[in-house]
Amino acid sequence: MLRRALGAASGEVAIGLPGRLTDGKGHEVWLEGLARLGELAPALAWHGVLIGGLTAREGSDEAYVARLRQRVTALGLEDRVTFAGFRSDLPRLFEALDIVCVPSRNEAFGLTVVEAMAAGKAVVGADSGAIPELLDAGCGRLAAPQSPQDWAQAMAELGQDAALRERLGQAARQRAEASFGIAGHVQALVEEYAGRHDAGREDGTTNAGADT
Repeated sequence: MLRRALGAASGEVAIGLPGRLTDGKGHEVWLEGLARLGELAPALAWHGVLIGGLTAREGSDEAYVARLRQRVTALGLEDRVTFAGFRSDLPRLFEALDIVCVPSRNEAFGLTVVEAMAAGKAVVGADSGAIPELLDAGCGRLAAPQSPQDWAQAMAELGQDAALRERLGQAARQRAEASFGIAGHVQALVEEYAGRHDAGREDGTTNAGADT
């Protein structure tokens, strides 16, 4: 039912891009990649899903959204791409997706990547910003942020191999739980504080007044 609401028919690989629809998030490169996907994997049945608010009130750039709609039409993707709009149930939506793409050109942390990993999804992320620190070949794929061909190749590889998607998704979940779970965050904070404290003692200062 949820997959149908997102436009993905039975048997189609659902490829989603969640996030605010604003410039810098890589939507246009992703759309170009989808357009080339048909050439690389002509037998693959797939559907693209853009997840994010469509109005300024929902945090998106309305002029940019209009530009994306025009690009979808120009690329002949009207029947293959759904604008799902703002969704407050993103974790549930991840369940309906087979591949999650995050083509942002300069993510400071990549929370969406971590959320998708925790959901056990095969993830393709931009090879820029902090994303390469989260993904490696063992749990996902990276694509050059300005290369539609790279995105098409990564989506074709994952789209045509369900076993690979499953394997990467399981590895991604394990890495997310180990590195980005609550316990992992607490341990990282403890180690960071200990490092500051030791450094402070060595140079004769203290950590009083340090940011928390």
